[in-house]
Amino acid sequence: GEQATMSKHNDTPRDARMDLRLTAEEKALIERAATACGDDISSLVRRASVIEAKRILNAVEGKSRP
Repeated sequence: GEQATMSKHNDTPRDARMDLRLTAEEKALIERAATACGDDISSLVRRASVIEAKRILNAVEGKSRP
């Protein structure tokens, strides 16, 4: 079976997966960005996605609170 990847920052295993479809241009852009910051593609996409998800939820949930 697949082995879970461990986080660099804690001991929580990363055993959930997501697949996504990209255009060739989007993929190339993400690969260039990962290379530029010395990161791998998965780490870059995961980090950026989590940051954006938190930003969206803070904005949405902040508007709905009294």
